[in-house]
This record gives sequence, structure tokens and C-alpha cells, in this order.
Amino acid sequence: VGNDDLMSQTGTLVVSGSQPTIMTHAKGRSPFFWLRASGTLEFQLDDKGAATMDYKNAYARFSKGSVVRADGKNYKGPAKNFVLVQASDIRNEGVKFETLNFSEKFEAQIVVEPRRGVVLRIKDKKQ
Repeated sequence: VGNDDLMSQTGTLVVSGSQPTIMTHAKGRSPFFWLRASGTLEFQLDDKGAATMDYKNAYARFSKGSVVRADGKNYKGPAKNFVLVQASDIRNEGVKFETLNFSEKFEAQIVVEPRRGVVLRIKDKKQ
């Protein structure tokens, strides 16, 4: 998704809701997901959360300048963690993580967790 030249071929892949099935198989040539410098991967949560991109039999590469975004406009709770991208190896070369439109009662953060992948953490705000 996207291109290494930040001035051309921008691209956004949107994963809408919790129902899509997005996966790869380990067969063939070097299976992987690559979010390039001008690319954005956006997860638009529904009332149940977000679907997982299943690359557990492959790797995921996130180039410097790329963006992974979670939009919580339609998510009402509860506080929960969602694996956004599951992969056998996450190659983080400087991806930017963004969360937006979550209810004021939540704190949302995207992190890379070893052995899990790219994870959206939604926590209740401390009073």
C-alpha cells in the first residue's frame, strides 16, 4: 500500500468494521504485507471493534512515513484490546500510529507487541 516516494502514488487501505477476513497463506513467493512510506492503513471500528489482518504465516513491514490509524467514531465500548495486524514478524521501520474519534471516556493507543503484532489498546480513562 502506497509508495516509497512520498510525493506520488499515495494509498489508503481501509478495514471497515469487525467482519472482514483479511489473510495470507505461506505458499508462494515471500508472502507479506508492506505499508510503504506514502501508505495509510486505517481501521474503522464498528460497535464490536476491529477486524484483524491475519499474516501469522508471513511478515508485515511498515516503512518510515507510513501511518496506521484507528478511528473509534462508532465504538462505544467496553475497554478492550484488538490485534489489528497479526504477523510472524513485524518490521517497524518508523510507522506513525494515530487514534481518533474515540469517546472521551477512553484512552486509545496503538503499539507493537512482540508475539502479538500491532495492537490497539482501548482503556477507560482514569477519573
